Amino acid sequence: MSNLTTTNRRYLAFMVRFTRDDATDRWRASLEDANTGERLQFPDEQALLQFISDRLTQTPTRNVPLL
Repeated sequence: MSNLTTTNRRYLAFMVRFTRDDATDRWRASLEDANTGERLQFPDEQALLQFISDRLTQTPTRNVPLL
């Protein structure tokens, strides 16, 4: 197993962006996973924070130590 795969289980990196919606004057959030490039959009900061909290509490499938 490569270091990158092992590291990904113990390290999360996201780019977070906030944009104000002109129509509603509310902040919207988007998140990009730095490892996969996947982008997700959220209607508000609470939804974004819930997603991050959920990711942080996930248990890895295998506990592989970093090299």
